[in-house]
Amino acid sequence: MAAVGQILASTHRAFLDEVADNVLTGIPLVESLMQQNRVTYKGGRQIVEPILKALPSGGAYTGLDTFAATDNDELDAAVYEWMSYRAMPAISGMDSFKNSGDAEVISIWGTKMQAAGMKIREDLANALFADATVWDSTLNVTPLEAILDDNDTFTVGGLKATDVALWTGQTTVAGGAGALTLKMVETGCLNASEGYQRPTDIIFSKAGYGMFWSLAQTNQRFRGADKTVGFENFIFDTSKVYWDSHILTTGGSFVSQRCYILNANWLRMNIGEGANFVMEDKTPTNADGYVAQIKLYTQFSTNARRFQATIDNFTT
Repeated sequence: MAAVGQILASTHRAFLDEVADNVLTGIPLVESLMQQNRVTYKGGRQIVEPILKALPSGGAYTGLDTFAATDNDELDAAVYEWMSYRAMPAISGMDSFKNSGDAEVISIWGTKMQAAGMKIREDLANALFADATVWDSTLNVTPLEAILDDNDTFTVGGLKATDVALWTGQTTVAGGAGALTLKMVETGCLNASEGYQRPTDIIFSKAGYGMFWSLAQTNQRFRGADKTVGFENFIFDTSKVYWDSHILTTGGSFVSQRCYILNANWLRMNIGEGANFVMEDKTPTNADGYVAQIKLYTQFSTNARRFQATIDNFTT
Protein backbone atom coordinates (compact mmCIF):
# COMPACT_ATOMS: atom_id res chain seq x y z
CA MET A 1 0.00 0.00 0.00
CA ALA A 2 2.98 2.33 -0.18
CA ALA A 3 1.78 3.16 -3.67
CA VAL A 4 -1.50 4.49 -2.29
CA GLY A 5 0.39 6.74 0.12
CA GLN A 6 2.43 8.06 -2.76
CA ILE A 7 -0.69 8.71 -4.82
CA LEU A 8 -2.33 10.64 -1.97
CA ALA A 9 0.76 12.56 -0.85
CA SER A 10 0.43 15.15 -3.59
CA THR A 11 -3.21 15.86 -2.62
CA HIS A 12 -2.81 16.06 1.17
CA ARG A 13 -2.51 19.85 1.34
CA ALA A 14 -5.72 20.48 -0.56
CA PHE A 15 -7.56 17.90 1.55
CA LEU A 16 -6.20 19.33 4.80
CA ASP A 17 -7.28 22.84 3.86
CA GLU A 18 -10.78 21.47 3.44
CA VAL A 19 -10.61 19.70 6.81
CA ALA A 20 -9.48 22.92 8.53
CA ASP A 21 -12.27 24.87 6.87
CA ASN A 22 -14.78 22.18 7.90
CA VAL A 23 -13.76 22.57 11.54
CA LEU A 24 -13.09 26.31 11.88
CA THR A 25 -16.13 27.47 9.91
CA GLY A 26 -18.37 24.58 10.92
CA ILE A 27 -18.71 25.63 14.57
CA PRO A 28 -20.53 29.00 14.74
CA LEU A 29 -18.70 30.17 17.87
CA VAL A 30 -15.27 29.35 16.43
CA GLU A 31 -16.20 30.98 13.14
CA SER A 32 -17.35 34.09 14.99
CA LEU A 33 -14.08 34.17 16.96
CA MET A 34 -12.16 33.84 13.73
CA GLN A 35 -14.05 36.81 12.23
CA GLN A 36 -13.10 38.83 15.32
CA ASN A 37 -9.43 37.83 15.16
CA ARG A 38 -9.72 35.70 18.27
CA VAL A 39 -8.34 32.49 16.74
CA THR A 40 -4.62 32.46 17.45
CA TYR A 41 -1.91 30.20 16.09
CA LYS A 42 0.87 29.73 18.62
CA GLY A 43 3.30 27.27 20.16
CA GLY A 44 4.77 26.77 23.62
CA ARG A 45 4.40 24.34 26.48
CA GLN A 46 1.24 26.03 27.78
CA ILE A 47 -1.17 28.83 26.97
CA VAL A 48 -0.75 31.74 29.38
CA GLU A 49 -3.43 34.43 29.59
CA PRO A 50 -2.57 37.47 31.77
CA ILE A 51 -5.48 38.48 33.99
CA LEU A 52 -6.20 41.55 36.08
CA LYS A 53 -6.50 40.89 39.79
CA ALA A 54 -6.09 44.39 41.29
CA LEU A 55 -5.82 48.04 40.31
CA PRO A 56 -2.57 49.98 40.67
CA SER A 57 -1.98 52.43 43.50
CA GLY A 58 -2.82 56.10 42.89
CA GLY A 59 -5.63 58.59 43.33
CA ALA A 60 -6.33 62.30 43.38
CA TYR A 61 -3.56 64.64 44.54
CA THR A 62 -2.69 68.30 44.68
CA GLY A 63 0.52 70.29 44.36
CA LEU A 64 3.52 68.54 45.79
CA ASP A 65 1.67 65.79 47.64
CA THR A 66 3.99 62.86 48.16
CA PHE A 67 3.15 59.49 46.76
CA ALA A 68 3.75 55.93 47.82
CA ALA A 69 5.37 53.77 45.16
CA THR A 70 3.45 50.64 46.09
CA ASP A 71 3.39 47.56 43.89
CA ASN A 72 -0.17 46.27 44.14
CA ASP A 73 0.70 43.14 42.16
CA GLU A 74 -2.02 43.89 39.63
CA LEU A 75 -1.53 40.90 37.35
CA ASP A 76 -1.84 37.15 37.60
CA ALA A 77 -1.99 34.49 34.90
CA ALA A 78 -4.46 31.83 33.85
CA VAL A 79 -2.55 28.85 32.48
CA TYR A 80 -4.15 26.38 30.10
CA GLU A 81 -2.81 23.07 28.84
CA TRP A 82 -2.93 22.04 25.18
CA MET A 83 -5.51 19.42 24.23
CA SER A 84 -5.25 17.14 21.20
CA TYR A 85 -7.89 15.87 18.80
CA ARG A 86 -7.54 13.53 15.89
CA ALA A 87 -9.28 11.60 13.14
CA MET A 88 -7.92 8.43 11.55
CA PRO A 89 -9.08 8.04 7.93
CA ALA A 90 -8.12 4.72 6.32
CA ILE A 91 -8.45 2.94 3.00
CA SER A 92 -8.12 -0.82 2.73
CA GLY A 93 -6.07 -2.61 0.15
CA MET A 94 -9.23 -4.15 -1.25
CA ASP A 95 -10.93 -0.77 -1.70
CA SER A 96 -7.84 0.50 -3.45
CA PHE A 97 -7.81 -2.57 -5.69
CA LYS A 98 -11.50 -2.30 -6.58
CA ASN A 99 -11.08 1.36 -7.44
CA SER A 100 -8.00 1.03 -9.59
CA GLY A 101 -6.59 4.22 -11.00
CA ASP A 102 -5.25 7.30 -9.23
CA ALA A 103 -8.40 9.39 -9.79
CA GLU A 104 -10.69 6.80 -8.20
CA VAL A 105 -8.45 6.36 -5.15
CA ILE A 106 -8.14 10.13 -4.70
CA SER A 107 -11.93 10.50 -4.95
CA ILE A 108 -12.52 7.93 -2.22
CA TRP A 109 -9.86 9.53 -0.04
CA GLY A 110 -11.45 12.94 -0.50
CA THR A 111 -14.72 11.61 0.91
CA LYS A 112 -12.90 10.02 3.83
CA MET A 113 -11.14 13.32 4.53
CA GLN A 114 -14.49 15.12 4.60
CA ALA A 115 -15.63 12.60 7.20
CA ALA A 116 -12.39 13.17 9.16
CA GLY A 117 -13.09 16.90 9.25
CA MET A 118 -16.62 16.22 10.49
CA LYS A 119 -15.23 13.95 13.21
CA ILE A 120 -12.82 16.58 14.58
CA ARG A 121 -15.49 19.28 14.28
CA GLU A 122 -18.07 17.28 16.22
CA ASP A 123 -15.60 16.27 18.93
CA LEU A 124 -14.46 19.87 19.39
CA ALA A 125 -17.99 21.31 19.31
CA ASN A 126 -19.20 18.74 21.84
CA ALA A 127 -16.26 19.63 24.09
CA LEU A 128 -16.92 23.39 23.88
CA PHE A 129 -20.56 22.93 24.88
CA ALA A 130 -19.99 20.00 27.22
CA ASP A 131 -21.46 19.36 30.65
CA ALA A 132 -18.79 20.87 32.90
CA THR A 133 -19.74 18.58 35.80
CA VAL A 134 -18.23 15.62 33.92
CA TRP A 135 -15.48 17.57 32.14
CA ASP A 136 -12.13 15.78 31.98
CA SER A 137 -9.69 18.70 32.04
CA THR A 138 -6.83 16.38 31.04
CA LEU A 139 -8.55 15.37 27.81
CA ASN A 140 -10.85 18.11 26.52
CA VAL A 141 -10.76 21.86 26.01
CA THR A 142 -12.29 24.16 28.62
CA PRO A 143 -16.08 24.09 28.14
CA LEU A 144 -18.12 27.27 28.15
CA GLU A 145 -20.12 26.03 31.12
CA ALA A 146 -16.99 25.98 33.30
CA ILE A 147 -16.14 29.55 32.30
CA LEU A 148 -19.72 30.76 32.84
CA ASP A 149 -20.31 29.07 36.19
CA ASP A 150 -21.09 31.61 38.93
CA ASN A 151 -20.66 29.23 41.89
CA ASP A 152 -16.87 28.91 41.70
CA THR A 153 -17.30 25.19 41.10
CA PHE A 154 -14.66 24.73 38.42
CA THR A 155 -10.99 25.52 38.08
CA VAL A 156 -10.45 27.52 34.88
CA GLY A 157 -6.93 28.23 33.71
CA GLY A 158 -5.61 26.80 36.96
CA LEU A 159 -7.51 29.39 39.01
CA LYS A 160 -10.69 29.68 41.04
CA ALA A 161 -12.50 32.84 42.12
CA THR A 162 -11.22 32.26 45.65
CA ASP A 163 -7.70 32.71 44.23
CA VAL A 164 -8.40 35.93 42.32
CA ALA A 165 -11.40 38.11 43.13
CA LEU A 166 -11.83 39.37 39.56
CA TRP A 167 -11.91 35.79 38.24
CA THR A 168 -15.51 35.14 39.27
CA GLY A 169 -18.26 34.47 36.75
CA GLN A 170 -21.30 36.72 36.44
CA THR A 171 -24.50 35.86 38.31
CA THR A 172 -26.70 33.65 36.14
CA VAL A 173 -30.02 35.17 35.10
CA ALA A 174 -32.64 32.74 36.41
CA GLY A 175 -35.44 31.97 33.99
CA GLY A 176 -37.48 30.34 36.74
CA ALA A 177 -38.84 27.74 34.28
CA GLY A 178 -40.81 30.55 32.64
CA ALA A 179 -40.97 31.64 29.04
CA LEU A 180 -37.95 33.48 27.65
CA THR A 181 -38.36 37.27 27.72
CA LEU A 182 -36.46 40.20 26.29
CA LYS A 183 -35.90 41.37 29.85
CA MET A 184 -33.91 38.20 30.63
CA VAL A 185 -31.62 38.80 27.66
CA GLU A 186 -31.26 42.50 28.44
CA THR A 187 -30.33 41.66 32.05
CA GLY A 188 -27.76 39.10 30.88
CA CYS A 189 -26.24 41.64 28.50
CA LEU A 190 -26.00 44.20 31.30
CA ASN A 191 -24.38 41.62 33.58
CA ALA A 192 -21.69 41.04 30.95
CA SER A 193 -21.12 44.77 30.37
CA GLU A 194 -18.65 47.04 32.08
CA GLY A 195 -17.66 50.49 30.85
CA TYR A 196 -17.23 50.28 27.10
CA GLN A 197 -17.17 46.47 27.18
CA ARG A 198 -20.31 44.96 25.66
CA PRO A 199 -21.21 41.40 24.68
CA THR A 200 -20.44 40.39 21.11
CA ASP A 201 -22.15 36.99 20.82
CA ILE A 202 -25.41 35.51 22.11
CA ILE A 203 -25.84 31.77 21.60
CA PHE A 204 -29.06 29.80 21.96
CA SER A 205 -30.19 26.29 21.16
CA LYS A 206 -32.16 26.07 17.93
CA ALA A 207 -35.45 26.28 19.83
CA GLY A 208 -34.17 29.14 21.96
CA TYR A 209 -33.04 31.05 18.88
CA GLY A 210 -36.50 30.67 17.33
CA MET A 211 -38.16 31.92 20.49
CA PHE A 212 -35.84 34.91 20.83
CA TRP A 213 -36.22 35.81 17.15
CA SER A 214 -39.99 35.98 17.60
CA LEU A 215 -39.49 38.31 20.58
CA ALA A 216 -36.81 40.50 19.04
CA GLN A 217 -38.05 40.93 15.48
CA THR A 218 -40.55 43.63 16.43
CA ASN A 219 -37.67 45.71 17.83
CA GLN A 220 -34.74 44.72 15.65
CA ARG A 221 -34.75 43.34 12.12
CA PHE A 222 -31.11 43.62 11.11
CA ARG A 223 -29.26 40.60 9.83
CA GLY A 224 -25.64 40.16 10.80
CA ALA A 225 -23.20 41.81 8.41
CA ASP A 226 -21.15 38.60 8.35
CA LYS A 227 -24.05 36.49 7.10
CA THR A 228 -21.80 35.31 4.27
CA VAL A 229 -19.47 33.47 6.65
CA GLY A 230 -21.92 30.65 6.94
CA PHE A 231 -24.22 30.80 9.94
CA GLU A 232 -27.59 32.39 10.52
CA ASN A 233 -27.50 35.39 12.84
CA PHE A 234 -29.04 38.75 13.57
CA ILE A 235 -27.93 41.69 15.68
CA PHE A 236 -29.43 42.47 19.08
CA ASP A 237 -27.99 45.56 20.76
CA THR A 238 -24.28 45.10 19.91
CA SER A 239 -24.31 41.30 19.74
CA LYS A 240 -24.75 38.82 16.93
CA VAL A 241 -27.35 36.22 17.90
CA TYR A 242 -27.15 32.67 16.58
CA TRP A 243 -27.80 29.06 17.55
CA ASP A 244 -25.76 25.91 17.88
CA SER A 245 -27.20 22.40 17.97
CA HIS A 246 -24.52 21.31 20.48
CA ILE A 247 -25.64 23.58 23.31
CA LEU A 248 -27.20 21.57 26.15
CA THR A 249 -30.90 22.04 26.84
CA THR A 250 -31.03 20.06 30.06
CA GLY A 251 -28.64 18.84 32.72
CA GLY A 252 -25.05 19.88 33.09
CA SER A 253 -24.11 22.63 35.52
CA PHE A 254 -27.28 24.52 34.55
CA VAL A 255 -30.92 23.43 34.79
CA SER A 256 -32.67 23.55 31.45
CA GLN A 257 -32.71 25.74 28.32
CA ARG A 258 -29.79 28.14 28.52
CA CYS A 259 -28.32 31.07 26.65
CA TYR A 260 -24.66 32.12 26.58
CA ILE A 261 -23.90 35.85 26.40
CA LEU A 262 -20.25 36.27 25.48
CA ASN A 263 -17.67 38.97 24.89
CA ALA A 264 -15.30 37.54 22.29
CA ASN A 265 -12.66 40.16 23.10
CA TRP A 266 -11.87 38.14 26.21
CA LEU A 267 -12.11 34.67 24.67
CA ARG A 268 -9.63 32.89 22.46
CA MET A 269 -9.47 29.72 20.38
CA ASN A 270 -5.85 28.65 20.42
CA ILE A 271 -4.50 26.49 17.59
CA GLY A 272 -1.14 24.77 17.96
CA GLU A 273 1.30 26.08 15.41
CA GLY A 274 2.77 23.09 13.62
CA ALA A 275 -0.03 20.87 14.92
CA ASN A 276 -2.95 22.47 13.10
CA PHE A 277 -4.54 19.73 11.02
CA VAL A 278 -1.27 17.95 10.38
CA MET A 279 -1.42 14.60 8.60
CA GLU A 280 0.87 11.76 9.62
CA ASP A 281 1.24 8.37 7.94
CA LYS A 282 0.18 5.66 10.39
CA THR A 283 -0.01 2.77 7.92
CA PRO A 284 0.24 -0.48 9.92
CA THR A 285 2.91 -3.03 9.10
CA ASN A 286 0.59 -5.94 9.86
CA ALA A 287 -2.51 -4.95 7.85
CA ASP A 288 -3.42 -4.40 4.23
CA GLY A 289 -4.31 -0.74 4.06
CA TYR A 290 -3.29 2.88 4.30
CA VAL A 291 -4.03 4.83 7.50
CA ALA A 292 -3.38 8.47 8.29
CA GLN A 293 -3.72 10.53 11.45
CA ILE A 294 -4.97 14.10 11.21
CA LYS A 295 -4.23 15.89 14.46
CA LEU A 296 -5.11 19.21 15.98
CA TYR A 297 -3.65 20.71 19.16
CA THR A 298 -5.99 23.33 20.57
CA GLN A 299 -7.47 24.96 23.68
CA PHE A 300 -10.28 27.39 24.46
CA SER A 301 -9.26 30.12 26.91
CA THR A 302 -10.44 33.30 28.56
CA ASN A 303 -8.70 36.04 30.51
CA ALA A 304 -11.86 37.68 31.90
CA ARG A 305 -14.72 35.50 33.08
CA ARG A 306 -16.58 38.56 34.37
CA PHE A 307 -17.40 39.69 30.82
CA GLN A 308 -19.40 36.52 30.11
CA ALA A 309 -22.96 35.80 31.28
CA THR A 310 -25.69 33.18 31.17
CA ILE A 311 -29.45 32.81 31.25
CA ASP A 312 -30.69 29.48 32.60
CA ASN A 313 -33.93 27.53 32.95
CA PHE A 314 -36.35 29.16 30.53
CA THR A 315 -38.91 27.61 28.22
CA THR A 316 -39.34 28.03 24.47
